Amino acid sequence: MYIYLYIVSCFLLAGCAYNDFTLFKYNLSNNSSGQSSNTFNLGDNNQTEILSFKSYVTEPSLHSLIEKGLSNSPIWETQLAHLDVIKKKAGLSLTEELPYLHGSVGWKPGKKKTHETDFNSMKLPEWQSGASFAWELDLWGKWKALREAETSSVKAESHLVHAAQLQFIYEISKIWYTMRFLNEEIELITAQIRQHHEIHTLHLHRFHQGLENNSSIMEMEIALKLLVTEFNQLERAYGIEENKIKSLVGSHDTEVLVPHGLSNSSFPKLPVMDNSSVLKNRPDVHAGENKLHAQIKRHKASLLDLYPSLGLNLSGVGMSGDLSDPFREWIVQGGPVINIPLWSPKKMLKVEEDEAQIRAAEIEWKAVILRAVEEIETAKLIQLSTLENFDILNDVANQFTELYQIEEQKYTVGLTSKAQLLATQIKLTIEKRRALKSRYNLWVSYLNLGKSLGISWLE
Repeated sequence: MYIYLYIVSCFLLAGCAYNDFTLFKYNLSNNSSGQSSNTFNLGDNNQTEILSFKSYVTEPSLHSLIEKGLSNSPIWETQLAHLDVIKKKAGLSLTEELPYLHGSVGWKPGKKKTHETDFNSMKLPEWQSGASFAWELDLWGKWKALREAETSSVKAESHLVHAAQLQFIYEISKIWYTMRFLNEEIELITAQIRQHHEIHTLHLHRFHQGLENNSSIMEMEIALKLLVTEFNQLERAYGIEENKIKSLVGSHDTEVLVPHGLSNSSFPKLPVMDNSSVLKNRPDVHAGENKLHAQIKRHKASLLDLYPSLGLNLSGVGMSGDLSDPFREWIVQGGPVINIPLWSPKKMLKVEEDEAQIRAAEIEWKAVILRAVEEIETAKLIQLSTLENFDILNDVANQFTELYQIEEQKYTVGLTSKAQLLATQIKLTIEKRRALKSRYNLWVSYLNLGKSLGISWLE
């Protein structure tokens, strides 16, 4: 009996047109271009210049830090683990379409009475074994629709993981550039404190000579103390940012290599794209698109579930009075079964629920698109405004450099005092700090713009 059922099962499985679960092995790195095979078109592929983060921000030490974070960080590995859970759930939900084979062995003592034995008791075999086989054929394409729905769900989750990766790499980048800014800012404020100390010393000499009043000395001491507190705040901020980036890369023993200063860094080259293609790299937009596609396919499967279904059922029972003896009695039954859902409120409510889910997914997708456009437009406006401010403040710093050079020449020939030269130098340092702050703000605007455009880690 077991051999018979085994042969029948193998025959049916061999003829089953079942798609391998490798369709759920969705590769995140192969989808970074944001392309989708669904019917919702977001633009012409030829109108978009696809950039990777490595070509957008050309900093090898930053790239190395991000690669370490993507390899070792539990924060990022949590996202990948969640995606793996979604894949397993997708495979689990489709196991109902697979053939079902079950076997059992048990001890069931009993007796029976029949007309043939004049209602005399007859002992039944105590040991029984059974096997059953069931399989629902995909007659109308219900299971195919469910497979497509689960595939789209996994793709949607993959895009969300891609969005989390964008957040991860740009968070590391922003902290890294903040550390570069703070590093140079600490150097400038240290120079400013030294300059204040020198000019304070000169004014003290003038005060002892009766050429200065006490109030001017007190003002200088107050300014010097405020600079020291600002210096302490900057050093504390640098330590905090360093701890943040070490947590993101997954180890507080990591040595964070920050190049000297921010003024030597060159700004990214913005990608060339038109209005019809700015959303093509947005993973949240493609996630919403795939969620909608999944709901449409689930609705189709719910409708097909109202149709009659065709299945194949096989069952067998073997009985024996003793385990040492071979089974002497067995019963085998099998054949096609047609299930007709004449009235199923649950299935009809499922169709209505899926229709509501489609409407909700469509509205959610439109909202995601609106938010994405708003984010991109806001990032563009901030970048342009910050670029203009940087050009102005950088030009002001250059002009103060020229003024200081003139003042230095005047001091060399004795046309101005040392105190006046130091006062001009302090003003120059202040303007350098303002220009540095504007350069940092411009870098942050470039990073925010790259993130809003979906410029991903790999091409």
